Amino acid sequence: MDNEAHINSKLYALERAVNKHKHHKVWKLIHDISEKPKDASSSKIRMLNGDIPSSSEDLLKEWANYFSTLLNNKSSKINPNNRPLPTPDIPGIKLGKITRAEIDDAITTLNRNKAPGPDYAMTAEVLKDGEKLNIFARKCYRIMLGINQAESHMTNEQLYSTTGQQPISDTRRRQHQFIGHCLRMGNNEPAQIYVLYKSEVASNRRGRPRISYRDYVYRYYEHLDLDKERLHEELTSMSKERGLWRNIVAPKKPAR
Repeated sequence: MDNEAHINSKLYALERAVNKHKHHKVWKLIHDISEKPKDASSSKIRMLNGDIPSSSEDLLKEWANYFSTLLNNKSSKINPNNRPLPTPDIPGIKLGKITRAEIDDAITTLNRNKAPGPDYAMTAEVLKDGEKLNIFARKCYRIMLGINQAESHMTNEQLYSTTGQQPISDTRRRQHQFIGHCLRMGNNEPAQIYVLYKSEVASNRRGRPRISYRDYVYRYYEHLDLDKERLHEELTSMSKERGLWRNIVAPKKPAR
């Protein structure tokens, strides 16, 4: 009688699901109604010889025997010193220094209009087209100075030294030089006030919060162990010392 009541409840639920056009539930109920009853004595676990364990004790003994054989299996490939054997070399992996050609190949594969990560100044467009801008700028410098490259053979370093300029693609250094310039202004200057301004207006935008310009600047100076809440005051104090600020923004390369 209990089985008949159970079937009737399933049929009633099936009829309601059909009337409400819930097709997924209809097929689930049909599957439940037509499913064969499970045999309580059947077991999917069999012993090594193919027999069904007659009791839980036999099953535990079989498991113990299985793991004992698995973990104590002696192989001829085991290192006699109980140390793991070295991994064989994988062909195709280069272990030498990263070359300029490899960097150029990696930059070529970058997709445009994609978020570059925390350092959002170095976008794919800057990396791809930055050298083109540098070439154009160097041509302009030579024209303005009347330098004939075919005759002078002036290197790019000599040209930058003569003009007192730096590569245009060096955006990070230029950004932080501009920050130092603004911080050295008077306290009432708008540029000094808003160069590291922290907005108090909350955003209700969904998703991960965007990285603000202030957060980006803090990440660049994070190694200096600055107080993020007093970032403006501490950087202002550091920017007053031009030598210190110049060394932070563009550290000198060690002598060879």
